[in-house]
Amino acid sequence: MRKVASMLLLVGLLLVLPAQSPSSAAMLNVIDSSSNVAVYLVPHADDEVLSFGVPILNDLRAGKKVYMVLFSPGEDSIAREVINGKADEETVSSAYKPGDPVRCAWHARYHDPVAEGYLHGHVTKEEFGQARIDEFYLASQEMGVPRANLKTSILPNGQFTYDSVKSIILTYDRLFPNAQFKTFSSVDLHVDHALIGKVLDDMYAEGRINKPQTNIVSIATDRFHSHGDETEVPGYKLYLTDSADKVKLQNAVNHVYKGWDPHNGVYGLGYHSVPAQFDALLADTYTKIAAY
Repeated sequence: MRKVASMLLLVGLLLVLPAQSPSSAAMLNVIDSSSNVAVYLVPHADDEVLSFGVPILNDLRAGKKVYMVLFSPGEDSIAREVINGKADEETVSSAYKPGDPVRCAWHARYHDPVAEGYLHGHVTKEEFGQARIDEFYLASQEMGVPRANLKTSILPNGQFTYDSVKSIILTYDRLFPNAQFKTFSSVDLHVDHALIGKVLDDMYAEGRINKPQTNIVSIATDRFHSHGDETEVPGYKLYLTDSADKVKLQNAVNHVYKGWDPHNGVYGLGYHSVPAQFDALLADTYTKIAAY
């Protein structure tokens, strides 16, 4: 089983487009010079569904070519401890020490990878990260984005820097010189989300990027965080232009992020991580667009 998992991991890594320096970016060939291109800068696996799903489906419905760039699988998520049933030496959360049990609220039990026959056995941080990338690929395809349009430039979870983010955006600006780049607002409450928005805003001010959209509010910021005296982020709710597209989001959630088949390495990692956010999206399917 480990040999199979290692082969899958190797294949996944071969599909990754690493971050490039500005000088090496200049050597890359243009992928698409059309102005009818939208490139979504996705901080973590599941953001493409939870927060970008509605605008992505609307862009596809409008006939745009949609590409996505994943920056991180979010390998530090507590979901790894949840599916393993306990913390270990790779656990990041200070709330747990190695060996502490971690209960799964979704399945109402403590998972046991051996007893439940997980493909990977006890899931390591590396295996977890690759499994989340796989979820990103599958969920994006459920929404109708071709596999060839999905790119990854992986940064360590929680270790985004201004320069590394800018380097990645410069790479994709060279590959898609006339595209509209879309991402979160620079005032989003998640630091990684906000940083990508800040860098894109600055690059636009410098004349390095055309037509950015940096006013998308994450579902976490919009629906699950306090905003001081304000009850909500100022702006408007963006709904699907065609309600028939909702089934694509439902499939991305139910078939991928809630998919549970541990014998085959399918662990429902997105839903194990933020179940309330997925439930909220399907209950009221919109994305908040900020007024600033």
